[in-house]
Amino acid sequence: FLSQLPDDEGILPATLDFHQRFIASHASSAAMVFAGLMAGARFCKLYHNYEWAKKFEKQASVIKDAVEKYYWHPDFNRFLRCREIDREGKLISQISNHCLKMDSSIFLLYFFKLFQADDPKLESSLDILFEVLKLPGEAGGYLAYEDDEDRDEEGIDDGDDPLAAGFTPGEVEAAVRDLHYHKARKMGPRTQSTSAVGRRWSAC
Repeated sequence: FLSQLPDDEGILPATLDFHQRFIASHASSAAMVFAGLMAGARFCKLYHNYEWAKKFEKQASVIKDAVEKYYWHPDFNRFLRCREIDREGKLISQISNHCLKMDSSIFLLYFFKLFQADDPKLESSLDILFEVLKLPGEAGGYLAYEDDEDRDEEGIDDGDDPLAAGFTPGEVEAAVRDLHYHKARKMGPRTQSTSAVGRRWSAC
């Protein structure tokens, strides 16, 4: 099923975003499908079905290449949250203002290991994400997306999880430290991280 979702160039069909507000082809969806295909490849290898494993890995690679080619914006030095699709399922060349807005779902490119933590493009994207979406004040926390209008006067959201991935602000801060100082791609059973997010990554 997952291998049939992308087109020949690795672009996924348009869907609603995490916040149920906009229909487009989302980078976060690509990250999730990538993770599903890689998990399927590992499962196939367990049962010595290397033909299907190779097929899933190849499709995952096509998706990763598509994200890097079509969702990276060199002028902004970060990944875009989405690209709009026309009626024929093709990318619209002009990038809308909506697609240019920073969105917490970009964090999933890291969470689902579409790119490793030391990838320069991912690191730049997350640096900007944390800068743009971080709430001011002692309470901390992050907006679900740029210009989020669902926050009340105290900055409390009406239901969106921090960074769209179910993390608390404290766990997100721990991820920031891991990204910049420990390179989260090295986290695993041998990592002596005591942060909650470190334990969660070790279990992935």
